[in-house]
Amino acid sequence: MSERQKYIVVLPEEGVGVREYSDMPKEGVTVASSVADAVGHVVFRNISDRTKGRVIVSRLKDLADGDLEKYVFEVPEVVNEDGSQLPIPERYAMQENALAQELAGGKTPSIGQIQKSRLLLRSLD
Repeated sequence: MSERQKYIVVLPEEGVGVREYSDMPKEGVTVASSVADAVGHVVFRNISDRTKGRVIVSRLKDLADGDLEKYVFEVPEVVNEDGSQLPIPERYAMQENALAQELAGGKTPSIGQIQKSRLLLRSLD
């Protein structure tokens, strides 16, 4: 079994042809063992009908040309050079910055993207 990792999932706003999808939150955080599991956790947390949930995940995969990683950001583990944990404020700041850069597509993040990354990371706690 693969190691569980913290993920932030940001799904597209456009619908996938299922009414319940348009009503559900498009962002979520989870701990999962794979990208597919992470997307599934966010969808099934909000969609109680398992069949509709499977349809949504399948259509999301089709929209991403089979690559669900398009919707998922892995929360980086940040440690000191010697492998020890950083103090919590420093770790949060580094993770927040890394996620904001991901949200900005590798460019300099906007204030909005920094705030979004902060909110998403805080929901992991």
